[in-house]
Amino acid sequence: MIEKIGNNISVERQKLKEACKKFEAIFIEYMLKTMRKSIPKSNLFKRENAEEIYTSLFDQKIAEKIAESKGLGISEILYEKLSKLITERTYQKKGR
Repeated sequence: MIEKIGNNISVERQKLKEACKKFEAIFIEYMLKTMRKSIPKSNLFKRENAEEIYTSLFDQKIAEKIAESKGLGISEILYEKLSKLITERTYQKKGR
């Protein structure tokens, strides 16, 4: 029974860690898009729709890579706070 709870907690924590990384990637992507919007656009070159799609995909991949590496630390903070809830919730279920 105790092994099952331990395995359940580790699976839940792994899922949580993955979700926290994805959240950080979304946050970084939004930040990159916002930063890009703040740059004045030149009328020297015509902006194509394909360029906007490429830029969007580029920002998304850059954000994922940043989050996979050390990132900004957001995922670590979220994981630290939320992993305590997993432990508490699991042991509360056990006590029922």
